[in-house]
Amino acid sequence: MLAGYNDLATTDKNLLSDWDYEQNRIQPTEVSRTSAKRAWWKCRHGHSWSMKINERTILGKGCRICEQEYLSVFPAFALSYYSHIKGLKIELGSDRVLGIPLDTYIPSEQVAIEVNSGSEDMEILKEHLCQQRGIKRIKLPMKTNETEIAYAQRIKAAFQSVHIFITSDTEEDVGTIRNVFENWRNSQ
Repeated sequence: MLAGYNDLATTDKNLLSDWDYEQNRIQPTEVSRTSAKRAWWKCRHGHSWSMKINERTILGKGCRICEQEYLSVFPAFALSYYSHIKGLKIELGSDRVLGIPLDTYIPSEQVAIEVNSGSEDMEILKEHLCQQRGIKRIKLPMKTNETEIAYAQRIKAAFQSVHIFITSDTEEDVGTIRNVFENWRNSQ
């Protein structure tokens, strides 16, 4: 490793703002981007975490806490995004129709898409109330370790099951949804 040539500070300048200078005993000029050494990182939202340098540089991994926050809201953002591109008005978390909240409700289509699960009693009640009101209820929780692309494809399939066809590029959609999340997060 040669400082000023192939050190982390030279090859990956974009990561210097995340380098935790207080917790690290080494400097970014003393390691290369391929190093398997662990380093401390601090994201712009103040989260601090330890990760191997090559996981940041080569695998492109970022803040685990921010990623968890993103994945926790991805279903709602994705449903909103796809509804928007089809010109559909949606209600998120509204209790207007049943008296208890539905994760996502599309009034014009009489469709509820549930991404979270409640108690067994609440699930039975929601199913019963939806049937009574002629609302098609689709359960669509995000699976453990499911990628955003795979989940977005399942959302598109759920829309297709009620004759709403979405032909966009799923990979591009996921990138757009992530950008929308980042913009929303930065505005908070």
